[in-house]
Amino acid sequence: MGRQLILVESDPTLADALRRVFMPAGFDVTTVPIGEQALDRCKAQKPDLVLLAAELPDMSGFSVCNRIKRALKTLPLIVYSGEATPAAIAAHKASRTHADDYLQKPFEVEDLLDRVAKLLSIEPDSLRNGAPAQVGEAAAEDIEAIDESLLLGDRDGTTAVPDRPRAARRDIPDVFTEVPRDPSPPKGTPEEKLEFFRERLKAK
Repeated sequence: MGRQLILVESDPTLADALRRVFMPAGFDVTTVPIGEQALDRCKAQKPDLVLLAAELPDMSGFSVCNRIKRALKTLPLIVYSGEATPAAIAAHKASRTHADDYLQKPFEVEDLLDRVAKLLSIEPDSLRNGAPAQVGEAAAEDIEAIDESLLLGDRDGTTAVPDRPRAARRDIPDVFTEVPRDPSPPKGTPEEKLEFFRERLKAK
């Protein structure tokens, strides 16, 4: 039986991305969409780890953390946020019911896995050797979707994958044809050529 992970996340896109990261790494992932259910699920399931979004539809994830930590003080818990300020996170860190770690979006999968490994006292490679191998076999579109889901977030707490317009490719010859060229110096005596270059310098 794998490690138990409870993911408290209301956005299905981000929840699916995180599930696809942790399941190949040996976690059984249970998703809870609202904070009100989180404490009861943690008490019933006794997971190895809780990943908790600070932005939830019914209540603050920091309040959820407070409830969980009052009841299950030693339960490893990571809070991640796309909106909380560093000052708000610092204030919660100073409380008695603080999380074990905090992440601010955007964050990278590697950083998240490293923090989880440190929190659970396991080798980081035991997680990375599972998840990346599986993800690496997926289609390129799936990999990009996972990365964007984890790294991007709207201000309202939902995850969005914006269109990223690509710059039109321009061939090198086309670029050079757009650059204005100085006219060739006139044929004539050295004095005439010297006068030509003086006039060009004045024009510039």
